[in-house]
Amino acid sequence: MDYQQYTYPPALKPYKTAYNGQFESVYVILNPFIELPKSAMEHITPIEEGGLKDIFEEHGVLKEIFGNLTEFHQAQDGNTFSNAFYVDNQELIATHGQKCSWQKIIELCDFKDTTTLNHALESNSGGMRDKLRDLEAAGQLNRAIDGKPIFYPERGFPEQLLPDIESIFSQYGEDSFIFVPDIPLKYDYITAPFKDLNRIAYDDGTLMQKDAHFLFTADWDTFYFLFYGPKSFVQKMVEEHSLEGFFLSEKHDSMNLLLPPWVRKVAEQLWEQDANAKQE
Repeated sequence: MDYQQYTYPPALKPYKTAYNGQFESVYVILNPFIELPKSAMEHITPIEEGGLKDIFEEHGVLKEIFGNLTEFHQAQDGNTFSNAFYVDNQELIATHGQKCSWQKIIELCDFKDTTTLNHALESNSGGMRDKLRDLEAAGQLNRAIDGKPIFYPERGFPEQLLPDIESIFSQYGEDSFIFVPDIPLKYDYITAPFKDLNRIAYDDGTLMQKDAHFLFTADWDTFYFLFYGPKSFVQKMVEEHSLEGFFLSEKHDSMNLLLPPWVRKVAEQLWEQDANAKQE
C-alpha cells in the first residue's frame, strides 16, 4: 500500500473528498483547552513576563490584545510561548490537567460559535497575518480566562487526546499504528507500537490503521485534527470517547473550516497580490 498518499489534505481542496473519496465521513476533533485544579496552580512553572516582549516581536503578536498581561497564560502564542509552557509543565499537566471543552469557553466569552473561538485563537498566534486577525475576539478570549486555571489547546495531536486515539486503535484490534510524516525527512512511513505514540505524535502527519480503514491526520498549525473513516465507526468512537467536534460537509476546506467568510475573501486577495508581486 502506498501510505504516502495519506498525508494531510492539500490546502483549498475539499476535506470530504480527500484521498480519492475513499472515506465515508470525516469528523473534526477540537483540541481541548486544559484546565488545572486550583491546588495544582501553585506548582506551575511560569514563563517570565519580561521575556514576552521578544516573543511578541518575533512572532508578530500584537501586545494590545493582551491587556495588562497580569497572567502569563493570557499571552500564549500558538508557537513559542505555548510550547515552552507545555514543555516546562508537561508532568504537571499530564497528572492534573483536565479537558476543558470549547463549548465552555464559548459560554465564558459569550461567543457565537466555534468559528468565532477558533478565529480568536488564530488571531492570538503569530502565524496569522494582521489583516486577517480579529483583535476584539482575541482580547475577549484572553480576558475571559484571565485569572482562571485554563490554558490554550495544543496544536496538532494534543497530548490529552492520545489515550483516546490509542484506545480507538485497540478497540479495532490493532496493537500498532502506521505513521506517515507530512515531510518524509527520515522515512516515508513507519509502523510503531503504542508506547511510541506520545513521541511520534508531536511530528506533523497521519496516524492510520494498516489497511486504511480509518486515520487521524493533523496539520501543524491548527487547533483541531481530522478523523476519517466509516460513518458508523467514527460516530461510535466519538460518542464513546466524548470527542468534541462535528462532521464535515462537502464544502469545507482549509480556508472555510472554522474561519469566517471574510477571512477567506481577504486571504485570497492577499495571495493574488503576492503572486502578482512575484511576477513583476
